[in-house]
Parts: sequence; C-alpha cells; structure tokens
Amino acid sequence: MWIALATGIVTISGAVITYASIRADSQAVDADRQAVVETVQAQSSRVVADARSRAEGSQIAQYRVMNAQADAVEAADPAQARLLRMLADGVLAAEWIDVRYRTGTGAASTWNHDMRRDALIRVNEYISVPQGQPDLTARRADSLHDLANELTLYVVMSILIVVVLTVARLVPSRRWRPAVFATAVASYVALLVLAVPPALASI
Repeated sequence: MWIALATGIVTISGAVITYASIRADSQAVDADRQAVVETVQAQSSRVVADARSRAEGSQIAQYRVMNAQADAVEAADPAQARLLRMLADGVLAAEWIDVRYRTGTGAASTWNHDMRRDALIRVNEYISVPQGQPDLTARRADSLHDLANELTLYVVMSILIVVVLTVARLVPSRRWRPAVFATAVASYVALLVLAVPPALASI
C-alpha cells in the first residue's frame, strides 16, 4: 500500500516538474524572440541616429563653405559677403540644426558627429529600446534555457524513483523491500529539495 501511494505521489510530482520545465522552455523561446526584435530595434535606432547626424553634418559643411566664400569676397564685395553669410545662417535655421554640436563658427566650424549621434540615440531610447536591453533579454533567455534543462534532469530523476519503487514492489524478499523503499524515499526528498526552488522560479 505504501509503495503504491509513494509511486502516485512521485508520479504527480514528476508531472508538476514536467509542467514547470515546459513553461520555462516556453518562456526561454519567447525571450529569444524578444531579444531578436529588440536587437533589430536597437540597431535601427542607431542607424537612424547616425543618418540624421550625418545629414546635419552635411548642412554644417555647406554652412562652412558659404562662409569660406564670404571670407574670400569680403575685401572686394562686402555686400556679397554679408549676403552669403545670411544665406549660410539661413541653411542652419531652415534645417533646425542643433548648434550645440557645432564647434567654432563660420568657415572654421566643425560638426561633432559622434556626440550628436549618441544624443539622438539617448532620445530614441525613451520611445524605443535601450541599446543594452537586447543583451539583458538574451541573458534572461539563456538563464531560462538552463532552468528548463535543469528541470528536465529532475523529471528524469522522478522517473528513476518510480522505477525504484516498482522494484521495491516486485522484489521477492521482504528483507530487501524496506531498504529499496527507503532508498526511493530518500531520493524523493532529495528531488524535492533540488527541484522545488527552480520549479517555483519558472512559475
């Protein structure tokens, strides 16, 4: 009777651990997919920011050239030089260039591409995916895969305990039956100690 009862308990426990293993594996697959999506979004955000910064940098280049032309004609035609400088300033105003990332003025101005790109990425992170998030999600997926594999081992362990209980039930000698049964009970206690924490973590 006790052997049959123990077999039923171990079988139910194995079923619960199997469910936890399947659930952890499913969560791992979802995390893998999410990591891929987040990676694409993060890379896209970086590409867009890079392209925008380069476009703004090209406007700064145009501004610099027009100011260089103004410097060249300053002595001969001051009015033309003033017009060119006004047009150069108009280029920056029309394109909404953030002059905080411009170093210098006039023909000597330069564009801080890396700083502008990184600033745009930080802004995009508020509405998109932070650059480090894909790595965090990938590590979470790996952790869930490890958890699922660990729980699978405990499922195998529960099956082996059922086998031991079956042996205890079939062993002809009553002298050996208690020893085999005690081995199964001790193994089951060890299974609970090992499997319960990761099983709860997967729920």
